[in-house]
Amino acid sequence: MNEIIICVKGKLKESDNEYYLRKSANSSAVCLNICQGVTEIESGFFDVFSNVYQVKIPASVTKMKVSDAALKIFKKNNTILTGFFDSPADTFAKDNNLPFVHADIIIGYRQSEYSTDIVTLCFEADGKPYIYENSVSPGMSASSTGGGETRINLKKDFFKKYSQVDLAAECWGCCYSSIVENEKLKIFLQKAISRNGYTRGI
Repeated sequence: MNEIIICVKGKLKESDNEYYLRKSANSSAVCLNICQGVTEIESGFFDVFSNVYQVKIPASVTKMKVSDAALKIFKKNNTILTGFFDSPADTFAKDNNLPFVHADIIIGYRQSEYSTDIVTLCFEADGKPYIYENSVSPGMSASSTGGGETRINLKKDFFKKYSQVDLAAECWGCCYSSIVENEKLKIFLQKAISRNGYTRGI
């Protein structure tokens, strides 16, 4: 699957799609990854992506319009909408009986003079959850870096068994406090329990 990163500020217009369409040429399946900073998606933007498999919608999007032509494409491909609980992506997927998967969440962060450490709760397109830890450290020169990355696979029902403290205990100790105190993670766990999951139609 070819992932196309879409970065604009403000409204994503129908006229923007020609540029990104060229990047999807010769791809049997495309994931449209819309970056944080887009606030509105104009009707008509998705119309040209006949092979779209997944659309990732950031938290910054407050208004999302989809034309009848694009909806027909989404339904034909059973396109997966990735976003946040109670977001335009969540609502659109529910209203149109399309698959939904929660978006990735940064749950831990620490920056020091020695490294920048980031812990992210991630979800694959099929809903499989995992924790991704990434640490980048300045090297001995401007052109070299140290650090490392790890992946911790979770079970799909982890939200029923893990508290924030439990998740923090699975991760690097340097990010423990930020994970335990993370408000977005707290809300996610509460809503996942109330909804009995973080996916729909997967």
